[in-house]
Amino acid sequence: GGGGGAGERQTLTLMEFENRRQDAVNRRRMTTLLRGPSLRPVIARLEAEVESGLLCVRPSLNLAADVGQRDNLLSLLGCYNPLWLRLALEAISGEMAPLGAAADDAHALRKWLDKRFLAPIRLDPAARPAAVAAAGGRHPD
Repeated sequence: GGGGGAGERQTLTLMEFENRRQDAVNRRRMTTLLRGPSLRPVIARLEAEVESGLLCVRPSLNLAADVGQRDNLLSLLGCYNPLWLRLALEAISGEMAPLGAAADDAHALRKWLDKRFLAPIRLDPAARPAAVAAAGGRHPD
């Protein structure tokens, strides 16, 4: 007889359910940690540094137009373990990143990161530096 009976499918479904439940628990814990009292001063100081302009992407870098720099940034972020990167990105964005198969999870995260965080910069002229927007999307070198 061929495998794959109803009991086996039900077990797989229960395992998938348990995995998704555990993922949700981990996401909730990561968000609680990131927004909790122990990290609140660190996050507040980091936000202040960004708002003051002390911590920023160099104005000469244009991630919207420079595909090489964008790939470098994605490669750098890809050095993190996909589990930790996923949890951090989801806690920061408040969105659920798509799950890839175990073998290509890093690739799925990279695509989502590029689409979710970097594509809006490429598509929205208001999100680009004024000189680049005035140059029609080209870097004004």
